[in-house]
Amino acid sequence: MVDEPLPGAVAAPIRSARTGLGRDTTIDVLRGCFIISMTIAHLSSGSVLGGLSHAAVWLDGAIGFVTLSGLVLGLVYRRQLDRTGRVPFTKALRRARLLYLIQLGTLVLALTVSAVSTRDLGVGRPEELGGWASALGMAATLRLPAQFLDVLPMYVVLLLAAVPALALLSRARTGPLLAVCGAVYVAATVFPGIPVVPGMNFNWAAWQLPFMVGLTVGWHWDQREIAARLRSRLVVALSFAVSAACFAVAQVFGRWDFMEGGAAFRLASWSFDKFDLGPAHLVFGFSAMVLGYAVVSSLRDARRLRTLRTWLSVLGSRSLDAFVILCLAVIVLPAVLGYETSSATAMALVGLTLAVQTGWIVLRRRGYLPGLTTGTEIPGRPLLRRGIAGAASR
Repeated sequence: MVDEPLPGAVAAPIRSARTGLGRDTTIDVLRGCFIISMTIAHLSSGSVLGGLSHAAVWLDGAIGFVTLSGLVLGLVYRRQLDRTGRVPFTKALRRARLLYLIQLGTLVLALTVSAVSTRDLGVGRPEELGGWASALGMAATLRLPAQFLDVLPMYVVLLLAAVPALALLSRARTGPLLAVCGAVYVAATVFPGIPVVPGMNFNWAAWQLPFMVGLTVGWHWDQREIAARLRSRLVVALSFAVSAACFAVAQVFGRWDFMEGGAAFRLASWSFDKFDLGPAHLVFGFSAMVLGYAVVSSLRDARRLRTLRTWLSVLGSRSLDAFVILCLAVIVLPAVLGYETSSATAMALVGLTLAVQTGWIVLRRRGYLPGLTTGTEIPGRPLLRRGIAGAASR
């Protein structure tokens, strides 16, 4: 089956994922879903829309967003290695620098808005942080706690960590890389009281694992034909069973508070915890992503879903742009409007934000806006011998 190209000048031509000559837009569709999930959660938590989109209770789009960011990074840099014979480490560092400047500008804006607003915006006022000099110093050193914005500094660290990880992958040291990442995760899970940065919600040492797993999967995506493996009946069946079991546990303990306060409840709460990334949250997230990939792939030829798929693919194709727009919305909208996140106004603002995200990306893809040049546009895979023969036969 061939992925359908986006209409007009919205996107470059996309060829089949099976030929290995273009990008698999299923990944973009999933990233678009995760952007929508985070937009709803950040702007309208407690609303009807929030409840419907987060029926899994203990799972949202964050782990998918982080994992697929690593996957795309690994896929892109592996293809560039195949094309040029080298890994562009400097490009990875420039990407980290770009994100550092983005997070710095975003946090400075948040401090400025917080200083003049009478509403609680999830970031302390400069005077509460020791003055402007202290607050700016915290932002510059990735230590400023800000609700919904602390993913950005974590991403800077993850991208810097990707450089040595890519060096190991390029030397066929996948095993040692995953062993180190797993050990760091275990230490972060066993000792969650030792945060990387005080005041941050996300446990960076734990959240490096899904990013690094995604990076590794993306690195081997073409060579090991992972897309086909993820669509196999056995993998789909297993991912469905695991996802269904995790979903059921989340409903029993997370929605209905079964045995609240008991040992089983405490164990479930710890294992599904989001910010410290409990092991069950990790398993739930991975299984749901695998299942989602298979489902979206199976529906790629459904004509009735073509418009929806195209929109999600566009939104996910520039997910960093969309996420930065979401961060700006989280800062500005509550300060200006002061709405309740459970209200109909909140749900309307979700729609407005998604429209702005989509419009920005479409204009960028048509060349009207510069956008965020992050170096993760997915190139086609080089034609290997088998690829040349297959292309000739077609």
